[in-house]
Amino acid sequence: MAHRARLALNVGALGATALLGAGGTAHWTAGDVLLPARTSIGGPAPLGVPLATSFSSRDGTWADVAMGRVGQLVNTFWQTFVLRPSSSRWTLVTPPGVADNGGLVSTSSRTGRVLAGFEASQLLGYSPLAETADAGRGWSAGLVPARLATTPDALAVSGVGGMLALVGARDGSVLASSGNTSDWHTSLRVGTLRVSPAGRSCGLRRLVAVAYGPGGTPLVGASCSKGGRVGIFTRTSTGWNLVPLHLPGGASSAAGLLRLSSSGGRTSALVELDRARRVSLVGAWPVTSGTWSVSKSLPLESAGRLVASGTLGSGALFVLLAEGSGLRLETTGPPGAGAAWQELPSPPASTATVAFSGTARSARVDALVVHGSTLYDDVLRLRSRRWVRSQTIEVPITYGSSG
Repeated sequence: MAHRARLALNVGALGATALLGAGGTAHWTAGDVLLPARTSIGGPAPLGVPLATSFSSRDGTWADVAMGRVGQLVNTFWQTFVLRPSSSRWTLVTPPGVADNGGLVSTSSRTGRVLAGFEASQLLGYSPLAETADAGRGWSAGLVPARLATTPDALAVSGVGGMLALVGARDGSVLASSGNTSDWHTSLRVGTLRVSPAGRSCGLRRLVAVAYGPGGTPLVGASCSKGGRVGIFTRTSTGWNLVPLHLPGGASSAAGLLRLSSSGGRTSALVELDRARRVSLVGAWPVTSGTWSVSKSLPLESAGRLVASGTLGSGALFVLLAEGSGLRLETTGPPGAGAAWQELPSPPASTATVAFSGTARSARVDALVVHGSTLYDDVLRLRSRRWVRSQTIEVPITYGSSG
């Protein structure tokens, strides 16, 4: 621990008695941060997209998953793992000393800087941050002076050091920093964007994501009430503009923004469409600051739910869906107009998220399977299309604590 900056926060069981039932257990419902929540069927996306995710940075592939007794407030512990380029094994690198019952959100810049934010739990009114530039070997501390929004895209880091944070439990506000993880100022209030010409054109409801686009341009994601409009806003010299996306079905589809991510310096969006009660997903990527390309649509089963989502190193997307009695894993092709979705072999039961690393010639796909405090890593053998156990990690968890 000598080489680490110890993060000085442990909220203990603060406020737990106010949140727990008579049996000492709080079971969170869909839309909260601890349980995988199904996407919004028939309307714009709420803040219910699961936090479980993975992404690639210059220094490795990262994954955030919930472990412990998931669904019990004080017994759920979010963990961060990294697969470094020089290793074939995952390493537990969760920032130390911070209560993580509320959830973790992480992002990275194209230079390899990784920023992890702790969702405020219980009565905490702000969100601790941790930053690493050496693939999790050491962390430095910071904080956002408000509660991060419960969305996997509540943080963004630019290649030149700028940062964005989405805060607020209701409609959201955007904070910005020039690089100091403890020095933030308000950059955008939801009310300001809502009454702007761009906000009125989509019927803006709430903010759901922050990201950086081409050239380090700040992006804000929002839910919209007008059909066929996806709330991706880009900042220009004259204000905020709505990015035009040409979606299948046009204005006849209800569209909801699920993800807007710029991890690893590659920007991507995941959009939910509902046309005549038929739900599908599409991916989107910026071509220039004002032009985006859109993938083909991926139809979903009506009873399905989203378990995890994230990005590949190329910026392509993956979604892990629970449908029927099994899991369904889909990825987009190379980012671009008309990119197709490809279904991969179904991962093992209890897979919390999947992760993609390597290159096109030596691709690696991992299923991170969680059973209590044990993480199993199953690797997909591409030729045989079978999942093979590769690693087991026992995570030290003290149940009933907060860290």
